[in-house]
Amino acid sequence: MPKDGWLAVDVRFDGGRWEQVGIVKGKTGPVHMPVPLRRCDKFEVRLRGKGDCAVLEMAREFRLRGDG
Repeated sequence: MPKDGWLAVDVRFDGGRWEQVGIVKGKTGPVHMPVPLRRCDKFEVRLRGKGDCAVLEMAREFRLRGDG
């Protein structure tokens, strides 16, 4: 990513408003950016930015919480 480049991550839940949850500015090398989610039926992730950038991987972890 160039020095003046940036990448922002937005999410929205159940068709609501977009919320920015992270931004990276002028970073070189890999970036790990956790995206906080909440209980919903549907969520969407939007990437915005300026400058050259390559998204090589996105991973989603799903965990069930139980009583024990």
